[in-house]
Amino acid sequence: MRYPSAALILRSTNKWGPNGLGNNSVLVGAGLCFKVSEYISGWLEETFNKTTKGGLYSTVSITDYYTSNDFPSDLVGLIYEANPWTHIEGEGTLLQLECILADQPMLSNRIRLSNKKDKLGMTKIIIDYQTHSLDKLKTYYELQIV
Repeated sequence: MRYPSAALILRSTNKWGPNGLGNNSVLVGAGLCFKVSEYISGWLEETFNKTTKGGLYSTVSITDYYTSNDFPSDLVGLIYEANPWTHIEGEGTLLQLECILADQPMLSNRIRLSNKKDKLGMTKIIIDYQTHSLDKLKTYYELQIV
């Protein structure tokens, strides 16, 4: 999760930054979004000579849209080719896709600091999160078509 970086900035208060360094706008930690992702793997019959240098890669990206007038939003998610983290021997080429679904951003969804301390003396964080009404409608729609 990425919220520790927001918590670090919020905890970095001084006389010049009473809301945390660089947080005069009070936007640090605001607009919290969560992403859901799933990996799908399969074999292609063709063998491709893929040589990658430098580690992980992403070569193809598809934005997933629903075009139905009944669907409450156009954009559903993102699908891209991901580097397989396992090396399985087989015939053909192993293809792995990652599918990412994101929620609608809302400024009221945020990371903020508690008045309480943890056992190490660090200020605890609080996650304020509400589901956007559009995300509720998308979920309801998707449950109806399954």
